[in-house]
Amino acid sequence: MEPILGIINVTQDSFSGDGILGNDIKLFKKFEVAKKNNVKILDIGCVSTKPGFSEVSLINEQDRLYSFLINKSPDFTYSIDTMNSSIAKIAIDNNFSIINDVGGFVSNKMVETALITRANIILVHRNQDTKTLHEKTKFKDVLNQVKEELLAKASELENLGIKKENIAIDPGLGFGKEMDDSATLLKNIDQFNTEYPLIVGYSKKKFLQLISLSNEELYNHCKNSGVSLIRLHLND
Repeated sequence: MEPILGIINVTQDSFSGDGILGNDIKLFKKFEVAKKNNVKILDIGCVSTKPGFSEVSLINEQDRLYSFLINKSPDFTYSIDTMNSSIAKIAIDNNFSIINDVGGFVSNKMVETALITRANIILVHRNQDTKTLHEKTKFKDVLNQVKEELLAKASELENLGIKKENIAIDPGLGFGKEMDDSATLLKNIDQFNTEYPLIVGYSKKKFLQLISLSNEELYNHCKNSGVSLIRLHLND
């Protein structure tokens, strides 16, 4: 199995242009690409989180998730990419295994959902003081600050009852960070080797223009730096 968390966007407005909303044939092609590349875990998102993204109502996000569930392949383990606790609950009730909350589990309801369902979680770094995902933080020492904040939040979640073995961490590249900060985090991703599994998502993000590595070199850099899962788009 390759250490890949394959991205499937059940949207129309993904920043990568690969949304499959309303296109079952495109979805089945994504499944085939995943199988061909020995990808066993898929991350399903029903709302775009690109810069300037449009808000989607709970009903619309729910409808998108149900449209995916109708065609869900039994050949994969699934993660739900959502900031909405009720969407996470529906997904876990339909045999998803992981909650991937880019909101950083700041919502008490999301924490409660993780506790009730005993799901595995991906804790994505988020500055707790920012009001939106893409509000930029001015870091004095981005590596140490992001690491310290992630570990503090993970410890907080453990104290609330989420088991350590159910928590993975993600530095949140491209979320609330200047391009050079995200590039610094990726170049030094080995600094995030802790007692928690490490997830990283850099696929097709703008800050990559600051890093002179090919896609293969980036992938190998992450593998060799102790990353457990690399979140990547499923290219045909």
